[in-house]
Amino acid sequence: MAREIETKLSLGYGWMDADHSNEAFPEEDDLIYLRRLNVSACCGSAGVQNYEDEAYVDLMGVSRVWFKENISQIRENGYEIITAAGDSMEPTLKNGDLVVIDRFDTEITKRDGVFCVLIDNDLYLKRVQRVPGSLRFISDNRLYDPFEISLSEVESRVIVFGRMVNSLNLKRYD
Repeated sequence: MAREIETKLSLGYGWMDADHSNEAFPEEDDLIYLRRLNVSACCGSAGVQNYEDEAYVDLMGVSRVWFKENISQIRENGYEIITAAGDSMEPTLKNGDLVVIDRFDTEITKRDGVFCVLIDNDLYLKRVQRVPGSLRFISDNRLYDPFEISLSEVESRVIVFGRMVNSLNLKRYD
């Protein structure tokens, strides 16, 4: 019967199974706000230079429960959202995906991971792997070759904005 009512009222499938009362939504003080910055980091062959104006363009409020499950159980600050641009990190990241960056995690020479980095004035999202004497920057898309920067050059050529901790992969339906 619920499915029939949903169909006749043009409600989504299962709409009547969810609690739509005010109690089902978190109070404002139970939300954690993530700033979405006006920053696009390249997942392609050339970096995007849209990093000079770090003004935020949006706030995304998420419940503390969701935040602890998906972002961090340790702390609630230091996380921001940027946009992935290009295809070199596919299938991990697609063009336009929103990426949560931990701005406090910048120790690129001490751990592997996907980092947002400024290299020679170009901003990238790349998988970083420590190898003897250098850092290897890897694209998940095999059409793109990895490149290395020696540890002696990292300090002068690389600025680390943070480590990717999660992404909001968007699937578009045209």
